[in-house]
Parts: sequence; structure tokens; C-alpha cells
Amino acid sequence: MSGHQTVGVVGPYRVEGQHRDVRAAAIAFTTGLLDAEPVRELLAEAAWQAPPPVRRAVLRADPGHLPTTRRARYAHLVASVAAAPDPEVATPALAALPRWAAWAPETADVARRAVTDPANRGGWREAAGAVRALAAPGLPNPLGGAAPGSLLHRTAPHLTELAAAARTDDPDAGDDRDLPARQRLATSPQVWRGPSARTSRSLVRQPLLPVRRLSVS
Repeated sequence: MSGHQTVGVVGPYRVEGQHRDVRAAAIAFTTGLLDAEPVRELLAEAAWQAPPPVRRAVLRADPGHLPTTRRARYAHLVASVAAAPDPEVATPALAALPRWAAWAPETADVARRAVTDPANRGGWREAAGAVRALAAPGLPNPLGGAAPGSLLHRTAPHLTELAAAARTDDPDAGDDRDLPARQRLATSPQVWRGPSARTSRSLVRQPLLPVRRLSVS
């Protein structure tokens, strides 16, 4: 890495009024410059507050192409994008999160919060897929399995809240109505296995849940 390379990436990005496509292109050249503090600051800014095309550019990196010592920091960048309130930004980041969370397991909580928050109307399906992938039994705790501290174990307490929210959904609403709590419970049964099995068994008996029941192991 050289100072010249760093300037060549950071300089164009920092130009006032720079087009977002130019900034997104600059992000693509940062992965080999992660030892430089100006580049790390640029990436943090891009992940948190840049326009959607620039934030999505952060997701183009591949953990296999980064030094292992830099993967945890980059995983947090991906999690920052995944936590965005804009579904256009968060959805692809949630889908990418399983590739990164092994190096920073705490980032999986972004997906957990996204899928268990009924107020989150965009990206929760991708979040459910991320939780399902990260909670695979073959992955070590605190991601996989059902042991205390695992992702599923941390998710289980929120199922009771979802069940309560499902009971307050309008029982007379048609299929085309947005019933967020019931949608999450009904369309993501694999997520609610493991430590949540007892909770899931109570959920399937809720009279307001859709016909498609939760499957429990």
C-alpha cells in the first residue's frame, strides 16, 4: 500500500458534490487499503450515511479476498448497512451478512432485530434467511446451535412479543392486509426451532395465526 494509492481513492471520494457513481467506484478500490486510517474513515462514512448506491458498494467486498485480521472490522461495516432504515439499502446487506458474521458474531443481532421487529416492513424476509443461515447447527456458538448465548437462544425471548403482536392483528383482515407479526411467524418456521421449540408449540395454538402452522423440531 502507498500513500499515493490512498490519495487516489480518498481524494475523488471527498470532492464536494462528487457524483455518487464515482464515490461508489472509489469504494471498490478500498479493500486493498484497509490499513490506511483515511480509508477506514471513508468506509465507515459510506456505510452509515452515504446515498444508497454508495452504501451498496460497501457490500461488493468478499471476505475471502480480505486479510483475516480485517474481516471483523468489515463485517461491522456490512452490519451498519444492514441496519439502515431504507429497505433498498438494508435488504442486500442482510442477504450478505451470513458471509461476514463468522468474523464478528455480534453483527448477527442486526438480522435478529430486523426479523423480530413488526415495525420493520422491509427486508425482514432477508433477515429471516440470515438468521436461519447463521443459526445452523454446524456453526460454533454464539451463532449456531441452540445453547445459551446462541443466536436462536437470543431470538427466543422475542417470540413471545411476536405472539402477543399477532393476537392484536385484526382477525377480520383479508390476506392482502399487512399483518407483520403473523407474517413473520408464518413464513419463517425454520428460524423458530431449537431453543424456541416450546414457545413455537404455544404459538401454533394461537387462534389468529394463519393456516400455515409453524413447524417445530
